[in-house]
Amino acid sequence: MTLTMLSLLLSCTPGSEAVDSGTQGTTLPDTDGDGIPDQVEGSQDSDGDGLPDSQDKDSDGDCILDEVESGGKGELLDSDGDGLADYLDTDSDDNGVLDSTEAIDCEAPVCPPR
Repeated sequence: MTLTMLSLLLSCTPGSEAVDSGTQGTTLPDTDGDGIPDQVEGSQDSDGDGLPDSQDKDSDGDCILDEVESGGKGELLDSDGDGLADYLDTDSDDNGVLDSTEAIDCEAPVCPPR
């Protein structure tokens, strides 16, 4: 990951400290602010970039931010129905073309719409 990409990843979404758990008055920690609770993302490093998924805005390293791949609401989308959430799936539509190739430019990762 280049410094430019890291800067872009950090600038796309503001950090968040918690995600609404759906239970009144209860929130769950979300260190990277992607809408997916830390307890779901865990401490593994899915893309091998040295950041645990709970601190990595792009857990699978495909240049599409987890916030986008989760639908922006912390949902665990699985577009191709293979049992692997899109934020961890390097070919989330199962068309044989890696998401990083479809994203076109890893120096300008896909950010969520505002």
